[in-house]
Amino acid sequence: MASDLEKCLETIVKTFYKYSSDSPGRAPGLNRKQLHDLIANELRHLIRIESPQDLAVMMLEWDKDKDQHINLSEFLGGLSDLACMIAYGS
Repeated sequence: MASDLEKCLETIVKTFYKYSSDSPGRAPGLNRKQLHDLIANELRHLIRIESPQDLAVMMLEWDKDKDQHINLSEFLGGLSDLACMIAYGS
């Protein structure tokens, strides 16, 4: 039987793939609209996107290779930063 943490990790990955798209020659990932939809539906109590600028800042912070596409690794990094903010109250 899977532990709570294992279930959580599986849920995170499944949620990423639920909102991501496949593009030829590119790993699955989130464009700006998909990231907005994921946040609005799945993280609405932790992240507020009140303006297009809020989403632009988030894309700049999470999109490490600046290709306008949040891949799974970048998404997990962003969630890690969010978890630290929750844990340390920043």
